[in-house]
Amino acid sequence: MPPTHADSNYKMTYDSLLKYLPAAQLNEYRIYGENEPQAEAIRYGKVIEQHTDLEEGLPVFDLIILGLGEDGHTASIFPHQMELLKDAHVCCVAQHPESGQIRVSLTGKTINRARKVAFLVTGEGKSGRIEEIFKAQGAWESYPATFIQPTHGELIWYMDKSAASKL
Repeated sequence: MPPTHADSNYKMTYDSLLKYLPAAQLNEYRIYGENEPQAEAIRYGKVIEQHTDLEEGLPVFDLIILGLGEDGHTASIFPHQMELLKDAHVCCVAQHPESGQIRVSLTGKTINRARKVAFLVTGEGKSGRIEEIFKAQGAWESYPATFIQPTHGELIWYMDKSAASKL
């Protein structure tokens, strides 16, 4: 989807964060969601490899910022596509389970190589997933967000009071 589409993660990130940064400080390499998904996943993987540190031939980000969906998805990896967490590629193609919308994202392996991963979570609708993940109860093992555990980095959760209300 184009970056101006209401469902675009790029649009959400731009409107809430990137537009407030001075252009001179912005190193922006967006996913071209309007391109053919498989080709874009390959192209974007190459862009990442060119513009990040590589350790053991694999990209390492300083910081990855993620959200959490009410169904426990993150990085457009939904509960029905847990295999994308272990995919060996840098990027993957995911599909929204209800709308069928196709998305290009980082794989779980790429995310977990980051030096720091931060979840930004807001809203009471996510409090149940937060409770299950943090208390390792219910269906917590079926949520992709559960498996975001940086191998050599730090995991930070930022939540508003509503999202954290069941902790």
